[in-house]
Amino acid sequence: MEKVDKLLLQVRTAHRLLAAYYQRLLPTISDMASQLDLSFYYWGNADFNLPTAARYDITACWQWDLLPGLNTSFIYGWFKNKDKVQVGEYLVEFMVVSDTAIDTKFQGHKSEPDALNLSPRVGDAESIIRITVCAPWKAFNENWYNAVWRGSAYPEFSDQPKAEKDTNDGYCFLTGFECPLSEVMSDEGVERVISRTKLYIESSVAAAKKESQLVVVT
Repeated sequence: MEKVDKLLLQVRTAHRLLAAYYQRLLPTISDMASQLDLSFYYWGNADFNLPTAARYDITACWQWDLLPGLNTSFIYGWFKNKDKVQVGEYLVEFMVVSDTAIDTKFQGHKSEPDALNLSPRVGDAESIIRITVCAPWKAFNENWYNAVWRGSAYPEFSDQPKAEKDTNDGYCFLTGFECPLSEVMSDEGVERVISRTKLYIESSVAAAKKESQLVVVT
């Protein structure tokens, strides 16, 4: 019984730490998006399903689904209309990877991971943030998610902005970078990430505009 009590103490501690973590992280993500003049578009878990609706049996789902904030995608956009894609507009994804041992880069898990036997171990895993910019070079009278984002592939994350055409043959250019999540836990780090994101936005939008003009000419 003493071992169980100690375990439950750890559970209570973990939940409070997680709440404090999200209370700090989420306003930071929102603030970065605001400083970049972005509007919220979409969020979701990158590796598991979100908790099922109340009318369905949650006990029949993977237990990892009860951790929707783990490895989470926050997508914001700079556009006039979320249901109409224009050249010169773009999406920015803030991918918060709290634990790289779970990270599948949106490929998903074939079977539910054993939480007590993950590799790498906690001390060897990392917490990072990936920022991806997606700029279309073709206009669509469709929503951004279906026309541009859903079918696109992630770019090679690099130290310098280098916009590349979507390798899935989508009508967009993408570029991105990643850094330790601890970088956005300080005001100075947030400023560095914002400044860097602006450079990646400029690279992607410039490449998209150039490609759009070439298509018009030909």
